Amino acid sequence: MTARNEPPTEPAVSGTTTAAWRRDEEVICVDRDDNEVGPVSRIAAHGLDCSLHRAFMVLLIDEAGRLVLCRRSEHKLLWPLYWADTCAGHPRPGEDILEAARRHLQEEVGCAAELNSLGHFVYRAQYQGIGCEHELCHVFAGRTCGDLSPNPAEVSEIAFFDPKHLDILMRERPQDFVPWLVTCLRTFPASAFVAASEKFQ
Repeated sequence: MTARNEPPTEPAVSGTTTAAWRRDEEVICVDRDDNEVGPVSRIAAHGLDCSLHRAFMVLLIDEAGRLVLCRRSEHKLLWPLYWADTCAGHPRPGEDILEAARRHLQEEVGCAAELNSLGHFVYRAQYQGIGCEHELCHVFAGRTCGDLSPNPAEVSEIAFFDPKHLDILMRERPQDFVPWLVTCLRTFPASAFVAASEKFQ
């Protein structure tokens, strides 16, 4: 376990692609209005004294109106094997947030989809005294693009959830889902993702 006064490090993943596992990448610190404050290392940004930084999440919708959720890889240091969005990540300094979302979607689930912005929210959550997420998270919706090809370093399982069933599950078993997904779907209901994705039909 990582010492409480040290930033977390992520375990090596043998035999898998590591496109999204750049431990020393910089992320962008921001204020609550999304004004840039400056860069910080990805490791430091997810320590227990985590700084507010810019992030994004993508939720894809399939043709039946179901949300595509991914269970996080067992190799993840924070919230391993929890159900989460279709993909999430951080833009690099100087990188457009939409382009970053498209890049991660391709890297994590092998999908090149058009995306529609819904807005953003701010949250902070700590995981078992190991690390923390404190993000201003931009939210994107899109349509699935055929067969998905998950990166095993990032994703252990993909499933399709009817919005009403998902709402019941998240109320009955919130501990099965990452906190940013719970916060997102309280801020932007599942129906908003379905409506936003319909423009790509």
